[in-house]
Amino acid sequence: MIPDEITQPIKKSISFLREGTSERIHYHDPSNIIKFEGHYFVWFTRNVEDHKNASTHYAVSRDGTRWEICGEALELGKRGQWDDSGNLAPYVAYENETYYLFYTGFTRGDLSTRHLGLARAEKPWGPWERCGDSPVLYHGSEDSDWHSDMVGDSNVLFREGKWWLYFKGKKSDEKPWETHIGVAVSDTIKGPYEIHPSSPLFDGHAFTAWKHRGGVAVLRGKYWPEVLWSENGLDFVDTGGRLKNYSTGFYCPENFVSGDNCRGVEWGFDVVEDNGVRYLECFNCSFLI
Repeated sequence: MIPDEITQPIKKSISFLREGTSERIHYHDPSNIIKFEGHYFVWFTRNVEDHKNASTHYAVSRDGTRWEICGEALELGKRGQWDDSGNLAPYVAYENETYYLFYTGFTRGDLSTRHLGLARAEKPWGPWERCGDSPVLYHGSEDSDWHSDMVGDSNVLFREGKWWLYFKGKKSDEKPWETHIGVAVSDTIKGPYEIHPSSPLFDGHAFTAWKHRGGVAVLRGKYWPEVLWSENGLDFVDTGGRLKNYSTGFYCPENFVSGDNCRGVEWGFDVVEDNGVRYLECFNCSFLI
């Protein structure tokens, strides 16, 4: 049965993160939000001239309203590595007092080389150390694979004793917005991750997933306003709820612990665009009990 509270969402702006943006420099891909020692942390992509330089930056707040941009969190990979051209679309999970930053990386300035990477740190401000020299999840190796051209947009949940890594992918003959969402599962947060045979699960782009009332809820992302829900994390149905979002990250600490999230999600970040400049918007919502 679909939870009632995710059928009628409302969006209300609180504040913005836009200092330093311009026609050349954009902020987008806000991560989920983490709380540590009374401070909230959010990570995001700082994109220069359409991915000529793209890296993960972060901001901190005491109250969730007034935010301070603190600079780069994860630098580019070393020259010759698979992620030496950029890292973007961050998502941060934690386990056993260690923080794990999932990200999308690419090389040679070619977005079709996108794989998923993983870095770790003892504190949410870093320093971040990559977990090996290879991606944690590669795009498909065969042209017929549904994710043969790229993978990206990590969303990570701990449920049923395993780590569920939701991600987007597409084939080379599909448009940038013709992406599909799949899931890979692992016994440990560091992997190895095995793509579930039910993938792809639904179409989506810049999507968001979170644990919600006995299952998994999803915003499909930029091109779709639907709110989806699945009891088993695989078979998603339309709840009837609508939230027009660009690329959203919520505060939902229950995503990384055993048990359920019966609290819902109350606030997060999204991307807004004003005269060709993208920046981050912090907002309230009503995905509540």
